[in-house]
Amino acid sequence: FCNLGISLEYRFLNFLYLHSDPKNNSNKRRVFVRLWKHRQKVPRRDTLSDLARLLDARYLIAERAYFHHAKIISGAMFGRAIQESLILGHPGDRADESMLYDHSDDTLMRVVAEKARANGSEIGEHVRNRRLHKIIQFFGEEDFSGPQSHDHENSMKLRTLGILSDPQKRKAWEDLVASQVGATPGDILVYAPPEKMNNKVAQMNVIWKGVEHKLCDIDDQVIKPRLEQILIAHRKLWNICLMVSPHLKADVEKRELIVEAFKAEFLCSMEEEEKAQTSYLAKLIEVALVGRREYRPENMKAHKESVQEAANELQKLAASDGRTFAEQLNSLLKKRFRGA
Repeated sequence: FCNLGISLEYRFLNFLYLHSDPKNNSNKRRVFVRLWKHRQKVPRRDTLSDLARLLDARYLIAERAYFHHAKIISGAMFGRAIQESLILGHPGDRADESMLYDHSDDTLMRVVAEKARANGSEIGEHVRNRRLHKIIQFFGEEDFSGPQSHDHENSMKLRTLGILSDPQKRKAWEDLVASQVGATPGDILVYAPPEKMNNKVAQMNVIWKGVEHKLCDIDDQVIKPRLEQILIAHRKLWNICLMVSPHLKADVEKRELIVEAFKAEFLCSMEEEEKAQTSYLAKLIEVALVGRREYRPENMKAHKESVQEAANELQKLAASDGRTFAEQLNSLLKKRFRGA
């Protein structure tokens, strides 16, 4: 707390007491804070202020520690390094959290980095040497609310989190986009925290006017607006982070393609998704053609039509063809663009 410049009063500890929870048939007692002076029939203003300051401090810790960009990036990179190390898969290897118990932070990082490197990934070494990825885009509540207004049948945010919270599905998307823009696996990572991460604010049990409540539910005209503002601030901390390796951060063209790939996959309504995916693939084709100096379009209108047709075909191939994206793209360019 001192390093963050936070000072707190702890007088509210004098008003903690154990109270039987009427909702629990086992008669277990729970801790409550008494916020009401029985004889004067008024709230304990000093205790209310102390609890509000405690919640302010909790938000500050979340903002400066839990959601700090370096913590998010290193956590995402280390998680990917662990995933890469498990892909190697030796018989008898443990693939659950019990594998962590035998290690300190340093030994775990060293073992994970070595196993990941054996699988062709250097991301573990990059974490150890603080060669951290860079965040290129945040996607918050506002980014989902706009497209969501055009799609009332599906929750776009829940669908996105359903995919990105699954390690295998998240890795598949990251690697697919990496192959599409000419990067290596692990160069593109996504950090997608649960929607309710660190959002359990003002849930402490209190006695208010002689009745058990959650702090956030009391009807005090002074403290309630303050608690609502703290809750809004916590919600605004939530973001999905799209990050890339440092050399990709410097490549503006690839960086823009990666952001567009995310938007086409996760920020489009069902009826707009196919159009967005085709537009993204068309840009990939244009970039690939620019890199092939032998190809020179003779008619720009015909060229644009050919690119659009190729994008449509490439989208269909992606769903049914077992080849890699690079193989599909190369074959398609040779077939449709003379000299490419």
